Amino acid sequence: MDKTEHCPLCNGVLEGDSEGKMTYPDLYMEVKKVNFLYRLLMFFCVLGAIGTAIGFYLFSDEMKWGFIVEICILYTMWMLYVSFNDRAGYRVRFLTGVALAVLLVIAIDILIGYHGWSLNYILPSGIILVDVVLLVLMLANYRNWQSYLVFQIGLLLVCILPVIFIKMGLVTHPVVSAIAIFFTLIQTIGAIMLGGSTAHHELKRRFHVR
Repeated sequence: MDKTEHCPLCNGVLEGDSEGKMTYPDLYMEVKKVNFLYRLLMFFCVLGAIGTAIGFYLFSDEMKWGFIVEICILYTMWMLYVSFNDRAGYRVRFLTGVALAVLLVIAIDILIGYHGWSLNYILPSGIILVDVVLLVLMLANYRNWQSYLVFQIGLLLVCILPVIFIKMGLVTHPVVSAIAIFFTLIQTIGAIMLGGSTAHHELKRRFHVR
């Protein structure tokens, strides 16, 4: 394909005028369309939140289900915000999405009487998921793999939570939590030790470690 038919900045297809000359696409109109779509989706979310609150208040005695719906709508609004926000990178979108999804499930578990499945299975499964994704990203982007090291260390700190929940007796089936903690610990130590000077420089830059 002829590269002159595409904008070198946005890669948008060039448009032809009445004289047959190629002109750059109107990015302002495209941005306006995207912004309008974002505002429209947010409007429906707010409308749904208000409608849910009124409906459950007037017609239902089970307000906990109303809270669950409201939490789900708030999660949807946040994901819309980070998805349409150009400044939010893919790592922020993924990590916040997983973290808030886990918190959402824990909140649902608590609202329906807390049966423990959220802390027994969902929280450690979320940790394992992030571990696997970070490993894939480090392998796929091996030339800049150290940029994910700080997220790996942060995930190791998150693993303190399952340990606390096990000690408190909130986690009654610790097998999945143990797997998540072990996997995260091994992956973090492996990244630091096998990374050599690259990992050392990244740690020094991030945390001023000598």
